[in-house]
Amino acid sequence: MSHADFDFEDDDDLSSSRPSLDDVLAALQSGEDRLPGTQLLYGLSDLTEADIERLQPVYAALDTGFRRLLAQMLADISDNNYQIDYEAVGLLLLSDPDADVRQTALEILAEYDSTYVLNRLMRAARQDRSLAVRAEATRTLGRFVLAGELGDISATNFQRVQQCVLELLNNAAEPLEVRRRALEALANCSHEQVIPAITAAYDSGDDRLKVSAVTAMGNSSDERWESIILRELESGSPVMRQEAARAAGEIQSQEATGLLIRLLNDSGREGREAAITALGELGNREALRALNLALDVATEEDDEALIDLIENALGNASLVSGKLMLMEVEPDE
Repeated sequence: MSHADFDFEDDDDLSSSRPSLDDVLAALQSGEDRLPGTQLLYGLSDLTEADIERLQPVYAALDTGFRRLLAQMLADISDNNYQIDYEAVGLLLLSDPDADVRQTALEILAEYDSTYVLNRLMRAARQDRSLAVRAEATRTLGRFVLAGELGDISATNFQRVQQCVLELLNNAAEPLEVRRRALEALANCSHEQVIPAITAAYDSGDDRLKVSAVTAMGNSSDERWESIILRELESGSPVMRQEAARAAGEIQSQEATGLLIRLLNDSGREGREAAITALGELGNREALRALNLALDVATEEDDEALIDLIENALGNASLVSGKLMLMEVEPDE
């Protein structure tokens, strides 16, 4: 069974066509070596505690490969349809015995900011048996840190998530992958340890920590890091160039425009994609021109994924460009 076997239906209107949980359970219990179609999996949205109790034994009886594919399909649906609420089923998947399923569950839960999700993410970051899951859960906590900085979660939860990532960051016994994700997460707020922690990581001599330091610079949205980010845009490391590009967009570095345009021809796909997104965040004339040229190339190559990314960047750039033009015509006070 492969992902290509899935029947992805393109239906954005769930108001009158959502299947029942009974329909989904029947499909999962059918014994056929084929996952339900996208439309049927809409029936796993907005599940109650009682619904989860019914789903759990049916889900647990599925083999590991089937659960992995189901989890990825749910993540894809969640990412593409704002009407879907997979919080409850995502929490169920986070208890799966398979680490790959738990990691995919984190993709789903990244969209939710309830206290219960926060509690489960902090537990996964501290205690999960898989290092990859711990690292990803720690990185995902950065979303809660940012929400707390913006006042979108309670002060209590903000304090709790800060304390969690600080403990992970400052514990030398923790694996490096967890500590570096803790740094990236913490950088989403203005805590007093952010600047010294980023500086220490960048100067550590460890390439992985250095990359995370640049990621954290972008997450901080602090212009103080601009000179470092500009320098790393010319790094010999594709991973570093990618993170520097993302960071340049996050801090709105207009000085980075030329270097980002150069990255559009980068040998690494990830670097090009990061440059496209960053140019969309800058929104100046040069960025718009480069994005339109990149769109022409992607259209000629029939690269649908890149076309979608560039079109999204152009939409964002148009909004930013309008703001820049308003700033240019405002009279001096």
